[in-house]
Parts: sequence; structure tokens; C-alpha cells
Amino acid sequence: MTSHMKRNGIINYVKAHPRTAQEAMSMETEADIWMRVPDAAAYFHVPRSRMYDLIQKGALPAVRIGERSIRVNRKEVERFLAENRRIDPGAV
Repeated sequence: MTSHMKRNGIINYVKAHPRTAQEAMSMETEADIWMRVPDAAAYFHVPRSRMYDLIQKGALPAVRIGERSIRVNRKEVERFLAENRRIDPGAV
């Protein structure tokens, strides 16, 4: 085993085993980002009522935190919008 392989093994171990909460937080990916519905609606320029309708119909996955807070995953919203975008050729 070369010293390069040893060094890469150590780096990979450290990346996979963060020692502090700050290191763990910095390892989050975009898939880990959960947003409140009003924040997601503003971020994606979608009416808040439309977001709640999609959640209620089951078209957009969401989780309830406590009694009043609902969160959506940013990647799931992006996926939904990409799969369901429609432009009426006559409207352009």
C-alpha cells in the first residue's frame, strides 16, 4: 500500500466520521434540505395555496413536525416541478 493510498484512506475515514456537529452539518447535501411550505413557495415562486393543495392531494410529499409545521424536501419539490411543467404552445 502506497503512502498516497494510506492518505486517501484516512481522508475518506475523516469525511465519513465527522468529529463535531459543525463538520456533520457541513456534510449535508441538497437532498437533506427541508423547507417550511411558505418558504418553499417563495423560493420556487409558487402560490402557497398551490403548495398546500399538492400536499393534500398527495402529489407532493411532506412531513408534519408537531401540530402546525409542515416541511417539504427541496429536491422533491424540484423533481415535482420538473416532471409536471407544462407550457401550452398556444399560450406563448
